[in-house]
Amino acid sequence: MISNKGAKRAKSNDNEEDDEQYRDAENKWEGFHFTRLTCISILTLIIMLVALFLDNLSTFDKIRTCTFFECSQGLCNGCGGISGSDYEHYPTCQGKGFCGFRTGESSWIKPYPHSPNCPSCSATNTCLEDTNEFHQTPSDPYISQVEQWDSEYNYGKLCRNNDDDEACMAYDGGNTYLVFTFFAIIFNIFTLIIIAPLYCRDHSIFPCEICNDRTHIILGILFCLQWICNLIPIIVWLCLADWGMCDDADPNHNIAFNEPTQNFPGYSLGGLMICMIAAMVACGAVCCCWGDNRRYGDDRDTAKVDRQREKEMYRQKEMEMQPTQQQQQAPPSYDNYGAQPQQQQQPPQQYNNNYGGQPQQYGGQPQQYGGQPNNNMTYSYN
Repeated sequence: MISNKGAKRAKSNDNEEDDEQYRDAENKWEGFHFTRLTCISILTLIIMLVALFLDNLSTFDKIRTCTFFECSQGLCNGCGGISGSDYEHYPTCQGKGFCGFRTGESSWIKPYPHSPNCPSCSATNTCLEDTNEFHQTPSDPYISQVEQWDSEYNYGKLCRNNDDDEACMAYDGGNTYLVFTFFAIIFNIFTLIIIAPLYCRDHSIFPCEICNDRTHIILGILFCLQWICNLIPIIVWLCLADWGMCDDADPNHNIAFNEPTQNFPGYSLGGLMICMIAAMVACGAVCCCWGDNRRYGDDRDTAKVDRQREKEMYRQKEMEMQPTQQQQQAPPSYDNYGAQPQQQQQPPQQYNNNYGGQPQQYGGQPQQYGGQPNNNMTYSYN
C-alpha cells in the first residue's frame, strides 16, 4: 500500500499541470521588471489625473517694444531724444496668460506711454473690471503711470458669438486634450489590471495561461498607445497655429502684438511630457522583461518547482511518520476508546491472575501470602 501511494504521488508530481501551485512569478526574472512597470503605471496615472485637475495646458509671455523705425516715424510716443544711435526710451506693452481646455486667462501691463494698440480694460474686451489698477512710477522719468488688469475668456462663447476662428481652434484643441487624456488613462488602468494583481497570478481578470510572450506584447502595445495619446495634445497646443494657439485664442493678443508668440507647456502638458518619458521607460522594461523571461525564466522557474516539490514530498513523509511515532510513544490511555487494544486488556488479566491463578511472577509460591487463600475467602464471606 505504501509503495502504491508513493507511485501515485510521484505520478502527480510529474504532471506539469500541478506545477502552478509552486510557481511564483514575483521571484522569477521578470518580477523586477513587473514591479517597475507597476510603479510607472501608478505614477503616470497620478500625473495625468493631477494634470486634469490643474487645467493649465500652455502659457505665453510677450513684451511688445517700439522699434527705432516706429519712434523715428512718430508711430510711438514718448521715445525721448536720440542718444547716440538709439532713442532714450522705447515704450512697451506686456501681456502674459495661460490656457486650459475650456477657458483662458491673461494679465496685461500697459505703461504710459506705451506701444501702439496696447489694450486697456473695457467691458468689450473680456476685462475683469475688479482687477483694473493704476500705479504711479515717480522713479521712472519716462513713464507716468502703469495700468494692470486681467481678462478671462471662454473659447466656446467666443467661437459661437464672435465667430472667432482662433477661439474655435482652441476649443477643438481642448476637446482633443480631454479625449486623448481619457484614452491614456484607460490604457494605463488596463495595464495595471494586467500586471498589478500579483503580477498576473491568481487575482487578475485574465487567466494565468496568457502570462507569456503574448502578455509582454500586449503590455508593449498599451504603453505605446499611452505614449501616442500623450503626444498628440502636446503637438496640438504647442506646434499648431504658429507655434501655439493659446495666445491666438485671446482676442486682445492679436490687436496688441503683430507677430506670432511662442507658447510654452503649462503644468498639464508638462505632466504629459513626463508621462511620455515614463512610457518609453516602461516599453524598455517590457522588452527586458520579455528577453529575461525567454532566456532565464524557464530555467529558474523549473529549478524553483523542483525545490518546492522536494520540500512538499519531505513534508508528506514527515506527516506520514508522525502518527506512527505517536502510537509507539503514547501511553495506553491515549489510544482510541472504541478499538480496545491489547494494552488495555492486559492489566485486568494480571489483576485476576493475582488472586486466582498463581502467576509466574510471584515465583509459584502462593503460600507466602498466608498459605490459606480458601480459608480467608470463606472467612471473609461468613
